[in-house]
Amino acid sequence: MCKPHWNQYTSALRKAALARKAAEAEVPAEEEAPTEPGPVEAPAPTRPRARREPKVATPEAGSQGDAG
Repeated sequence: MCKPHWNQYTSALRKAALARKAAEAEVPAEEEAPTEPGPVEAPAPTRPRARREPKVATPEAGSQGDAG
């Protein structure tokens, strides 16, 4: 990316970050976090992944041409 476009890009990112920060500051503290936490579901148990053997590249018969 050329320097003028890079400057435009980073400037737009900075402005968007400032706008997000300003929008978050406008939200009253009461609306940010509930006073009583709701019910929390336990995460589903994860199964360990089965280990796979690495694939071995074996040439097919006759793939090297006729030897003879």
